[in-house]
Amino acid sequence: MTIGALGGENSPARIAALMWGVFAGPVAWAADEGISYAIVPHACSTGAFFWLHVITALALVLSISGLIVALLEVPRIPLPRDESGATNRDWTWWTARFGIFNSAWFIVVILAQTVPRFILSPCD
Repeated sequence: MTIGALGGENSPARIAALMWGVFAGPVAWAADEGISYAIVPHACSTGAFFWLHVITALALVLSISGLIVALLEVPRIPLPRDESGATNRDWTWWTARFGIFNSAWFIVVILAQTVPRFILSPCD
């Protein structure tokens, strides 16, 4: 049985899409934190604070892409579904739902950490 353009229920493309939904948000947040921390000395010495906002915008786009991919996976899950997680289709159901939650949560975290960047100077 094939499901949509990604192939079968357990195809590598399908599993990769589900994992993208789960891991895009945390990876984007970690990259935002790490790269921003690393370029603060450069931003302070040159006054190029806009790079901090560019990195945050890219992290936000990455997290939003994870949310969209996870949302697109939900309708591709075949019926019947059981919330006990006993079959592969139930695993995909839970993984897609967790990807939606995880991506949405890290979008909120990235936005919350963006507010101080507009208010405070990184040089303080």
